[in-house]
Amino acid sequence: MAFTNRTKISEYDATAANNINLGTAASPAARLGEYGVDLDAEAMRPSDTNGALRELMAHLKAMDAGTSVLTSPKAGQFLFDTTYTETGSEPQGSTYWNSDEETLDLVQNGAVLQLGQETQIHVRNNSATVTITSGTAVMAVGTVGESGRIKVDPMDADDATTPGPKYFLGVATEDILGGGDGKVTVFGKVRSLDTSTYAEGDVLWCDPATPGALTATTPSAPDLKIAAGYVVTSDLNNGVIFVRANAGIDLHENHRVQILSPDAGGNPQVDKMLLCWNNTAKRWENKTATDAGVAALSGAAFTGAVQGSTQTATFTSDQALDYSTYQNFVITLGANITLATPTTETVGQSGFLVFIQDGTGSRTVSLGTDYQSVGGSGLTLSTAANSVDVVPYIVQASGKILLGTPQLAFA
Repeated sequence: MAFTNRTKISEYDATAANNINLGTAASPAARLGEYGVDLDAEAMRPSDTNGALRELMAHLKAMDAGTSVLTSPKAGQFLFDTTYTETGSEPQGSTYWNSDEETLDLVQNGAVLQLGQETQIHVRNNSATVTITSGTAVMAVGTVGESGRIKVDPMDADDATTPGPKYFLGVATEDILGGGDGKVTVFGKVRSLDTSTYAEGDVLWCDPATPGALTATTPSAPDLKIAAGYVVTSDLNNGVIFVRANAGIDLHENHRVQILSPDAGGNPQVDKMLLCWNNTAKRWENKTATDAGVAALSGAAFTGAVQGSTQTATFTSDQALDYSTYQNFVITLGANITLATPTTETVGQSGFLVFIQDGTGSRTVSLGTDYQSVGGSGLTLSTAANSVDVVPYIVQASGKILLGTPQLAFA
């Protein structure tokens, strides 16, 4: 068959023997010269050339049909078109240059992977009916078995119900239908989200209030504090977050911490325990104050001064003193006032009240029903401007604050 009769790949046969035959001429150039092909006569024998070209035509035919028979293809490099513009309709399996990220994009079934810049996991939605939407934080809840899929649910960061931070996987990078498979980003960007309520640069945490949701508000203990991502672009429809799945660990999971006698959740069973260093075991352990060798305050001697918390203020109206916060009170009288009945005193509490007249003087102090004075006569204070009086007190019982005799006119 003549070489010139075949001008397209589709005209060649996938069976090598049916393609070009150079004959048995002593020189391959004698046959190929007819078709404008210049070969060195010493380059190859006719049988070598026949075999090589027949195989080449067979491979080209198979590649044209999409069923290449190449068993061990090799290439030193592939050069992609760096001016390519994404259309958004590239079929699954396509690879092309992403000039914005300066890497290759790999089109998957519903998600696009930026090679070398993202890490994704192929997972299955544990719910048979509820879709996990793109941008949802997820956690591992089981496996499918031989398929190798990890089952996921929206991440639960509420301390009362969560299985723990170690099950956090990442953020869904596409909608995953109920019972369906999809991609979760562990490291990299998740795009086309509504991030309009966040500022660019906000750190996003797993929201303890809503499973799967993200929040810019740092959670409070004991809820989980999982920093799931970082806002790259704030936008209603084209928002972008960068995911960095770093779940952290609970204290009892730290390599150097051993919580003794834990409950089913791994938490200490006794309140008010201390974390103490065990130098023999080279680890931190939870202990009661007694086990830790901490002496009770009963009969304790203090080697330094001990100061009660003191409030210093000017009162121009009636006030209820805060005995839970302060032990002592230094009060400048800017008007006639009443010490209103408090609710914060503790039995056995004692301290002092200092009353200072302002520059006007003659200010008076009346007492609420919880205060009891010597002889029930109330408080009679100095009247001179800027004078200083001291009144001691002790809490006898709830609703009974005993006031000592005022010590007047300190100078």
